[in-house]
Amino acid sequence: MPILDNLKSELRKIKLSERNQLNCKYRKEASEKVVNSLREFLKSTKSENIALFYPINSEIDIIDLSQTFKGNVLLPCVVDKDAPLVFKKWNLDEQALEKKAFGVFEPNQNSDVMIPDVIIVPFLAFDGEGYRLGYGGGYYDRTISGLRNEKDVLTIGVGFDVQKALEIPHDVFDMRLDLVITEANIYKFDES
Repeated sequence: MPILDNLKSELRKIKLSERNQLNCKYRKEASEKVVNSLREFLKSTKSENIALFYPINSEIDIIDLSQTFKGNVLLPCVVDKDAPLVFKKWNLDEQALEKKAFGVFEPNQNSDVMIPDVIIVPFLAFDGEGYRLGYGGGYYDRTISGLRNEKDVLTIGVGFDVQKALEIPHDVFDMRLDLVITEANIYKFDES
């Protein structure tokens, strides 16, 4: 396991550096392209509860989607270090967010907990098989695994095309995404 952890750690550093090197103007334009593609795709799914994420650092910014899907937006919340995420209903116009663990912004404790139909997932890297590399906490993997045992949930990774890697080191705990949307492409992955 240490070899896998070391490979992931090294790839995290490389992909975070590449993402951080994208200038603000490019990140803004790329975010707009991803939001437009994602908006069109999500409208075709007719999903009710869509879990977005509030961007931190140099992550792609998709929060504009909260205006399109008002009343159907959920944001992830960390409950405990080794627990899956929970998703709380959030309305941009009505609720302020609270800064929580890891600098992540979450709805307040009074927000309703809901189960998403679609989870939009951030990443540091992804590969052609649909594996993603996050920050290393395993929150999304635990969450996706648990939800998939209960219902069909669509998982969509979003980020910049520069974050694509040849291969993401993975094990049985790493969950594959259904698709990834970047400013340059929509990558769909087989279930095989």
